Amino acid sequence: MDVREAKKMALTLMDNYGLLQNGWKFKWARPKRTIAEETVGANRSYKTGFLAGLCVTAPIKEIRVVKKYARLNTFWDVRGVILHEIAHVYATGRGDDGHGEIWQEFAIKLGVPSTPYTPDTSIRAEIARHRYSLTCPECLWSDDKIYRRPRRSYFCPNDGAELALIDRGIDG
Repeated sequence: MDVREAKKMALTLMDNYGLLQNGWKFKWARPKRTIAEETVGANRSYKTGFLAGLCVTAPIKEIRVVKKYARLNTFWDVRGVILHEIAHVYATGRGDDGHGEIWQEFAIKLGVPSTPYTPDTSIRAEIARHRYSLTCPECLWSDDKIYRRPRRSYFCPNDGAELALIDRGIDG
């Protein structure tokens, strides 16, 4: 996913759920295995253990997503991480600092994917080898496994719209 679009989506979701009005900010995180003690809701890939996102509650209020995770994963993966962190914001204010019943209740209300943390692995090796992806601007269907720049136009199998080519700048 394009990181500018990921940030725009994060800010839109945060605004929709009232976080921006309450002083919350969005920031890119670095992909680390360790997290500072003041963080709550570290969202790690359930297969790799790498950090995908986190919710920082003190001394500042931030939702962070790993930029590399956003770049290498799909719209729906990144959206799931952002919603996961928003659920932590709501749950933390009610005494749940982890993935307890309160967090689960908010996660269900927000539509967080039901798999542990994210729908797929964080840093996917098979996608890292694919420089291009094709995405439908209408229904957001995508094919992330494009090795070479396509020489012709491709169309969405769902709605027939012309697919947008995204160059992730990854040298395979």
